[in-house]
Amino acid sequence: MTTDGPAFAALGRAMADVYGKPMAALGQVGSIPLCNVITSAFPVPRSS
Repeated sequence: MTTDGPAFAALGRAMADVYGKPMAALGQVGSIPLCNVITSAFPVPRSS
């Protein structure tokens, strides 16, 4: 997952607005396999 795109930046701003502090990114662990399914279904386009 990339974290440098405009959608992730917008998410971070929205979370900070709602919760009053910066968003914290945590690693994905194997106990949440749905994340892998979503990533496969909606891949991030790679720039060449």
